[in-house]
Amino acid sequence: MLFYIQFWSYMPAIVSILTQYASILRALEEAHDACSPEVSSTASGLLSKFEDGTTLANLLMAKDVIEPLETLNRSLQSTRMTVAGMLEAVDVLTRQLLAYRTVDHFDELFEEIETQVSQLDLEPVRLPRPRATPKRFSGSGEAFHPKTAREHLRIEYFKMLDAAIVQLKERFSDSVGLTHYSELETILLSGQVSVVASSYPELQPLSTLQIELSMLRTNTPNLEGAKSSVDDYVNLLTKMLPEVRGMFPHVESLVRLLLVNPASSASAERSFSSLRRLKTYLRSTIGQARLNHVAISHIHKTTLDEIEVEELMKQFVMHKDNRVAIFGKF
Repeated sequence: MLFYIQFWSYMPAIVSILTQYASILRALEEAHDACSPEVSSTASGLLSKFEDGTTLANLLMAKDVIEPLETLNRSLQSTRMTVAGMLEAVDVLTRQLLAYRTVDHFDELFEEIETQVSQLDLEPVRLPRPRATPKRFSGSGEAFHPKTAREHLRIEYFKMLDAAIVQLKERFSDSVGLTHYSELETILLSGQVSVVASSYPELQPLSTLQIELSMLRTNTPNLEGAKSSVDDYVNLLTKMLPEVRGMFPHVESLVRLLLVNPASSASAERSFSSLRRLKTYLRSTIGQARLNHVAISHIHKTTLDEIEVEELMKQFVMHKDNRVAIFGKF
């Protein structure tokens, strides 16, 4: 059984199948008996798979592993996420997955599998046909083969957990770039300049950066504490008068560095999902400029809701004389 971190988005489908397993079996039986030969043959193949207890066992094991990963996935999409908090969340999840990697936990899961297989009247979980291991891998010794279905599924379940733990470690915990990014973020949020800032010419001299951070935190005490994020500093700099903002050029450079190095691809993935919903078959002739405008409005709908509609209409009408003749003056 193969497992990848990218399959987190399949969790709703897995849960739906497990909660409606009996209904799926009845629907496939009806399709096999009443539909056309093409549909009937497809339904027959699916029915044979769903009636096999191994299919249900694989789904339950996948659900047990992917559910904790889904909680991390939702947490990482928060707009107030910090890199340090993200790394801590990954450590918490890793410890949870390691706690799952015990014989006792799998025995509980296997008992649940056997109970549901019995309730749904499925074929018992069977041991797959043993396959000969190539000699280049096993050598002259006898290859290992599980003796029972429980032992086979326990090995596959531990493989899933190991794959998830290794992927989390490679993508987050052992990522040099992400650690570097976290140190830069800590400089901004804590107000204490570290050695990592010396790698960036735009932040030199570091003494000036330290002074600017101290001045900024002194005049904005609400930014102190662990609850602040990069977005808070972005909003603060955006609302400053140009003369005041000019007093913090190094802080602004630091914020720009953090903004051009996103901590995750969650926003980009949401953008692609929005594009699929916007450019449908009925809008296939939409131009690129209009599509960009519609996409930006859809992605940033919260900001769009705060705009005064009457003021926007007034600017649109007053932009050209012929619009005034059509719509009248506001």
